[in-house]
Amino acid sequence: MLDLAWPYALYAVLGLLVVALLLRAVRRRLDEGEVRALERRFERTLARFKVEIDRFKLARKRAVRDLLNYDHAIWTHVEQLADSTRHAEKLRVDVHRYVHEIVPFFTPLSYYTVGQRLARWLLSALYRVDFRPEDVARIKQQTSAKPTSVVYVMNHRSNADYVIAAYVLADRIALSFAVGEWARVWPLEYVFKSFGSYFLRRGFRDPLYHTVLRRYVQLITKNAVTQALFPEGGLSRDGRFRAPKIGLLDNIIGSKADRTFERELLFVPVAINYDRVLEDRALTNELGLESGPAPKRRKTDMARQVVDIFFGNVAKLRRGQLRRHGIAAVRFGEPISFDAWHTGRGVDIFNLSKEERRGHIAELTETLMARIAALMPVTPLCLVAKALVEGPPMSRLALQERVDVLAAGLRERGVEVVDLERGTVWMVDGAIERFRFRRLVTADDEGILTVVAGSEPILRYYANSFAHFEDGVLPRVEGPRTS
Repeated sequence: MLDLAWPYALYAVLGLLVVALLLRAVRRRLDEGEVRALERRFERTLARFKVEIDRFKLARKRAVRDLLNYDHAIWTHVEQLADSTRHAEKLRVDVHRYVHEIVPFFTPLSYYTVGQRLARWLLSALYRVDFRPEDVARIKQQTSAKPTSVVYVMNHRSNADYVIAAYVLADRIALSFAVGEWARVWPLEYVFKSFGSYFLRRGFRDPLYHTVLRRYVQLITKNAVTQALFPEGGLSRDGRFRAPKIGLLDNIIGSKADRTFERELLFVPVAINYDRVLEDRALTNELGLESGPAPKRRKTDMARQVVDIFFGNVAKLRRGQLRRHGIAAVRFGEPISFDAWHTGRGVDIFNLSKEERRGHIAELTETLMARIAALMPVTPLCLVAKALVEGPPMSRLALQERVDVLAAGLRERGVEVVDLERGTVWMVDGAIERFRFRRLVTADDEGILTVVAGSEPILRYYANSFAHFEDGVLPRVEGPRTS
């Protein structure tokens, strides 16, 4: 019996070995970002539909890693850091590790076939995405009229921002996002890297890491890779804008210190607002209902929370236990040319000290955030939430009158209220239906609407999305100002 069985066992072992070798070869080719014939045909198809792919994104991952592993600025920093406690060989190993961690591999099939189909399905299930195609076409025309490197600068309200921005711009470009460390878990890390995004270690103090990151960001900027970033560095916990950070923006702008880099550097402000943020309860709970920094959490916990919230809502929707979350609105502003801004300063910021240069860049960052704030669309549920938290329990008619007053005040300031032409009755009815469904608001027998105990922080979170229009307060870049 054994004589008959052993050939089959041998064949099974050999079969498993062949499969393992094939999987290893496929994994190696994917890791290296090799552009296969199928992807070249796919690229030509995209070209027929006027979808542009940044050429540098198609470079092999190994080639990009080699450029960084032998970059003169990185190795100069290694030599400066090497001492008796931290040998040069150990530093070189750290460089290779950081390079491998940061550099993505862009796969067009992954981005445009898997990513876009998934995004379209998720967003159609959860939101009505409100944007102006003519604005997207206008921005595309402005950024392609001459050689440029383009960076989309956005406020950060939800982890769905990544999906919505990529979805809105997919017919024109493929975005390369700067993604927080929360997504560096399988399979999110593989998905984001296949989309061409790179990861940031926020709060990581190793200066060598920041040198590697800076040189990578400058490399893709010089090669005209279209990027997207969130200056706030994290999600708002109270609904207001967070203080912007300038580290990544400083790295991008540093590419212009190379005088051979002649492309115009353009920053496009983008404002995103929602009727419903998927993570609203988690965000307000993290804040402890007070302003201040969020507690430190493990990246696996953050990634698990994102997946649970996102796909949990979709599952509830399919079972009929959840309704669509209303509107997700995206607005694009006029691009800001760094080259024109720099010329207008009357000083070459690259000849200044680091502190003085960063003072100038802080001002540019605040200008971008002010542009984003001015673009912010007010969605119907945010407007109704504002009316609810600012007044005592009221009837539906009184609530409609209060919403009318708020909408009129916003119109006078030139603020856009999404779908205002449909009337405040429609806005209030839809908002109350959703708030009651989530048990945020109740109505008694006489129709008096009352905010449920403990729900006010969530409603105030939405009301705060446009609080800056009333109080004029936007947080500034933290730290000393020397410009």
